[in-house]
Amino acid sequence: MKGVIRSWLDMAKNDLVAADSLSAKTPEIAWFHLQQATEKIIKALLEDAYGTPPPKTHNLAKLTTSLPANSLFKQEFEQFTHLTLAATAGHYPGSEELLSTASDAAEIESVCEALSEMWFMIEAWLEAKAAGSPLTGDPIVLERGL
Repeated sequence: MKGVIRSWLDMAKNDLVAADSLSAKTPEIAWFHLQQATEKIIKALLEDAYGTPPPKTHNLAKLTTSLPANSLFKQEFEQFTHLTLAATAGHYPGSEELLSTASDAAEIESVCEALSEMWFMIEAWLEAKAAGSPLTGDPIVLERGL
């Protein structure tokens, strides 16, 4: 796997660890790290798919629609596009209430777990692909046997 793709995945993993550890004490910061993890995982996939740097945006809907047309990741990542708000909310005075309805530690942990599962699946798929594995197709398709 190219170094830049590995870097995106490593940074995403660090954000997932941070979100998990911050979920109870500072949920608005945990949401920020979940948004960042999602963004970096998508950017790793975009870098792999197109071989060029991904768009410089925090908008998860925009990044998700940039994934290849045949990628089921679009469907998987659509459930996380609401996290775009967390890129800025909680980092500016008065904006933390924007996340107040989504600041339940259990919900943060649920999103963190779902993203972590995707991270491990994507990492394994990209590693296999880089190693010349005969695996082809979207890892979501492979995992589900579709």
